Amino acid sequence: MSKTVLYDKTNARLISIDTDASPEFWDKHWDNADFANCVTGAKHLKGSQDRRLKYYADKYLSPGAKIIDAGCGRGRYVYGFYCWGYDSYGVDTAKNTVDAIKTHFPEQKVYIQDVRNLEFENNFFDCYYSGGVIEHFWDGYDKIINEAKRVIKPEGYLIVTIPFFSPLRYLKAILGVYRRFKPDKKPANFYQFFLNPKKVVSDIEKTGFKNIEIAPYNEILGLMNEFPVLAPILRKIQYGNGIACKTVRRLINIFLTRFTAHSILFVFQKKAD
Repeated sequence: MSKTVLYDKTNARLISIDTDASPEFWDKHWDNADFANCVTGAKHLKGSQDRRLKYYADKYLSPGAKIIDAGCGRGRYVYGFYCWGYDSYGVDTAKNTVDAIKTHFPEQKVYIQDVRNLEFENNFFDCYYSGGVIEHFWDGYDKIINEAKRVIKPEGYLIVTIPFFSPLRYLKAILGVYRRFKPDKKPANFYQFFLNPKKVVSDIEKTGFKNIEIAPYNEILGLMNEFPVLAPILRKIQYGNGIACKTVRRLINIFLTRFTAHSILFVFQKKAD
C-alpha cells in the first residue's frame, strides 16, 4: 500500500497518495536495477509466463489476432502476447522506456503514444488490454475507454485490470481506518484510485461494451497491503513450495479472494455496429 490512502465516500473509491504517476515517474521507476535486468531479458521475458492473462487471451481470441497492450510499461505483455501467437502491439508515454524496449527487443511493435489519443485506425484491433492503467488518471477514464472502443473491431474484446476497492477495503473505510477525502481538488502526488467494480462496469457498458466476465485476484497481496504486520508470513505462504504453503494458498484462494483481492480483471465485448 502507498504512503497515504484516502476514502472518497462520494465516489465510492480509495485515493492512493504517493508519487504523481507522470511519464517521467514511470521512466524513473523502470530505469533501475530491475529494468536493467529487463533489457537483458529477465523482466521482459517473464511476460510469457503469465498464465492468467494467457488463459483469457486464449479463451476469447484466435491465433494471429491483433492485440494492443495500451500502457505497456516494460513491454513484457507485448512479448507475452507475441509468444502466445498473437499479433501484438504496445504503447506508452514513457519515452525512455519505450526506446529501451525498441533497442533491446527490436522485433516488438512498441510506440510512444497516449492511450487517450491513439494513432491507429478505427476497428484495427481484435482485443485491447489495459493492465493497471485507467486508475492513474485523476480526470477519469472516459477518454481512454472511448478511444479503446474506436480502435477495437465490432465484437472485439476489452480486457481491463484495476486495483480493487474490495469488501475488505470497504470495511476498513466505513470503520474509519482511512482518512476521509474532502472533494475539493486533486491532492498533491496523486498516484492511483482503488475503484469500485460495479461503477467501472456501468461506466464502460455505457460506451458500447457488454461485460462478460469479472475475476478478482491477488488475494494474498491484498492481505499484505492491508495488514503489513502479517506481510512476512504471507510472503512465505505466497512463494513457498511446501505442501503446507500450497494448502494455505489454496484455502485463501477459495474462501477469501472476493473479500481480500488486491486486483480485479474484467472482460468486455464491443457491441456490433
